[in-house]
Amino acid sequence: MGCNLKDLAVSERVRLPDLSGKRVGIDAFLTAFQFLTTMRDRSPEGDGMPLRAPDGRYVAHLMGFLQRTCALLEHRIVPVYVFDGPSPALKEGELAARRERRTEAEEQYAAARAAGDHRLAQKLAARIMHYSPEMVQETKDMLDLLGVPWVGAAAEGEAQAAVMAQRGHLDVVATQDW
Repeated sequence: MGCNLKDLAVSERVRLPDLSGKRVGIDAFLTAFQFLTTMRDRSPEGDGMPLRAPDGRYVAHLMGFLQRTCALLEHRIVPVYVFDGPSPALKEGELAARRERRTEAEEQYAAARAAGDHRLAQKLAARIMHYSPEMVQETKDMLDLLGVPWVGAAAEGEAQAAVMAQRGHLDVVATQDW
């Protein structure tokens, strides 16, 4: 939301083996967005959108969560994914600005596709992605099948994870939103 967390929290870079045996809180929305914007169709004629199943459904978020979770479990790390709840009223201005930027990017993306400019379309595709409620539910269902814990936050996921760590429910909170 634009807060400088460095002034409020202690940060420390760690290696995965250092977290072995720890319960690690992870912001699920930030994580999903990473997968949706990086695991994309980058073929020469590709549309730049996230990877899809043969039926056209987006699956980049599922593939990413599975891959990331397996890597963490291999290091005996217990990931606890924390999903955002409803946004606080304080964030409404920022959310409106994001929606406006996404709408502009969608128009530019459509124009690039129509002009056959695949390179520009691929670049713009990352700016129009949205982690939909259906994708969120698919992710939660997959985590349930894997036996991986997740939590639905009252509001912001990272804030929920910080409170959980403070109360001893998590050992650490991992973030890249720094």
